[in-house]
Amino acid sequence: MSTQIILENRRVKAVFSARDGRLEQLTSKLTGWALLRRAEQGLSFRLAVPVPGKRSNLVHGENQQLARHELSPDGKGLTLVWENLQSEHGGVHDIEFHGFVKVTEERLEFTAKVVNRTDLTVEVAAYPCLGDITPSAPDRKLIEISPVWNGGYQIELHPNFSHFEPYWGTDHLCQGVCWSPEHDCILLDDGDQGFYIGPIEPEPDHMQQWFFEQKPGVLDTLTRLPANTDTISGHIATLEMMTHHYVFAGPGAETRLAGVAVSAYQGSWHHGMDLHKAWRETWFKRPKTPAWIEDVHAWFQIQANDAEENRNFQYKELPEIARACKKHGIAAIQITGWVKGGLDRGNPCHDTEPTLGTREEFAAAIQACHDMGVRIILMCKFTWMDESQPYYREEGHQYAARDPYGVTYTREGWKYRTWVQLAGLNARKHVFACFAHPGWRETVMREFKKAADLRPAGILNDEAQHHGGAKYCFADDHGHPTPAYNFSYDNQIARKFKAYTDTFDSDFLHIGEVLHESQTLEYPMAYDRFAVDSMHMRRYYDPFMPLMMAISGFDDRNQINKCLQYRYVMSYEPFNFKGRPDDAPLTIAYGGTVDDLRRRYRDFLWDGEFNGPIGASVTRDGQPFDDYTVFRNLQTGACAVAVANIDARSSATVHVELGGEAPAKFVSVSPEEPEPQPSDGDVTVGPRSLVVLLERT
Repeated sequence: MSTQIILENRRVKAVFSARDGRLEQLTSKLTGWALLRRAEQGLSFRLAVPVPGKRSNLVHGENQQLARHELSPDGKGLTLVWENLQSEHGGVHDIEFHGFVKVTEERLEFTAKVVNRTDLTVEVAAYPCLGDITPSAPDRKLIEISPVWNGGYQIELHPNFSHFEPYWGTDHLCQGVCWSPEHDCILLDDGDQGFYIGPIEPEPDHMQQWFFEQKPGVLDTLTRLPANTDTISGHIATLEMMTHHYVFAGPGAETRLAGVAVSAYQGSWHHGMDLHKAWRETWFKRPKTPAWIEDVHAWFQIQANDAEENRNFQYKELPEIARACKKHGIAAIQITGWVKGGLDRGNPCHDTEPTLGTREEFAAAIQACHDMGVRIILMCKFTWMDESQPYYREEGHQYAARDPYGVTYTREGWKYRTWVQLAGLNARKHVFACFAHPGWRETVMREFKKAADLRPAGILNDEAQHHGGAKYCFADDHGHPTPAYNFSYDNQIARKFKAYTDTFDSDFLHIGEVLHESQTLEYPMAYDRFAVDSMHMRRYYDPFMPLMMAISGFDDRNQINKCLQYRYVMSYEPFNFKGRPDDAPLTIAYGGTVDDLRRRYRDFLWDGEFNGPIGASVTRDGQPFDDYTVFRNLQTGACAVAVANIDARSSATVHVELGGEAPAKFVSVSPEEPEPQPSDGDVTVGPRSLVVLLERT
């Protein structure tokens, strides 16, 4: 009988031990990269099963013998079963672990279940587990890449291991910064190839975390250089990765683990995200979007009041601000801090603030803005409660998410303006709510209706994408299973929001701050801020989702150019959204020319498909020049290449090619010079400027 079981498709080959079920080999068939080098260091699963007097107690799957395994007749499915599991400190447990591996055309899909017949709780199950992760070559980097919200992380694993978990709490250097649903997937990438590890279900019912351990540690503390030998000081040297599932399977439970897909790709990380994009297309249906959002347009954000009583305008002055926005071609105003107490004070209360005017004055001002063609969007917030308020002491405390010790999850609140608050001395503490509590969901709907009944054009749900440290609620008196996964209720609440606004306005706009991926099923638009080095990963795998970015500088050309390059709606926010449109004339004037360019060449720059860097190459003095993006015209197939130069002093002369058999012919356009000029692909981009080359067909 063979001692190995092989599953493979055109992308990957996986080899399992028929004796103990460990994954011994995982190889890219596209490139030959053997990700797992030593079969004897292969892993299968692990369980965290606390026992009395010993919370740190693991079941190591690699130390268990298979009870049985079965390969499906078509060779596309494998079932692995382990029984009577031996833990480190608790002896033998009447627990079964069932692993299922399925081969599809593009991926391996790992699912599992835990059958717990003990009086213990299986808190975490890790599956699949990868042992002895190895770079594609000794001199190649190994980078962990993960999309998070609208951007992405790049974290080095080799040759220098980036350590994020507290050293005092682990034996080895560990890194567990990526978890669902805030991170969509991970890539193990060397710059030219990689492995994709991602979800199978868009809305799993528990948290998954991708967790790395560098064993036994590193050679050098300062550089975090791992061992380059199989052992060091008598210890096995290896890099392991586990997918942790926080299932909390109690006594008698039979619990299913959310599925995990594994595949391989060739090329840059974009080709890895193509696998994610293809999976997403099997379930994603874009929510309805008001027609005005689909056009090129800009926003303005302004704060009415903050937690330290910095009142910026009266409700009745809002039409004056709208007239200034209309003069500059701005289509919508997002208002923060309009609630009683100001921004980040008094949550979850969404009453109006008496010192700014009456509720009737605010509603009338909103309607007046709409009458002149400027839409008002109100920012709301439902993630947490203000511990300093009477509401929390009188009612809200019963809705607080609690940890396993019965203690509420809190954090220091956001800080505003005064030196005392900026020093953290009187910041209003956040208490995170339990969204599984029916009473909290009723509270949220009551407060949401207060905002919606003012009849704005939409509501932006701020901080909707996270629950702080309260990913679970362990309270046993909330009327929910213990623990309850807070993220499971995000889309339920979003659907209730929309059902209510549909009763009076089917075009009411629902926006969320950044959003985790499953929330894009309910919110058609997201708001964010980005840094110069942002990876813009969501824009790559969702080329057309309306994404809005903050523009807060006073001559903010580079940020505006990024909005063109990555198809972002601009939100002007002078003085960190406390100013007026006329406070930043240079920014708004340049932003207007960029939007004019997008309107004129809309078939490329707005309605065209965003392809990241794929489809073109840009060089400067023969070396790669990375600051460009590519759009593909959906009608003609022609490409546009948007090249930016972030340097404040020097111009950049670059050469653009599309990679076809014959050199492409272009015309060049820019915000300052929108009339097309013939180009052979050579172009000079001035300081803090942008040029677009449009392919002529």
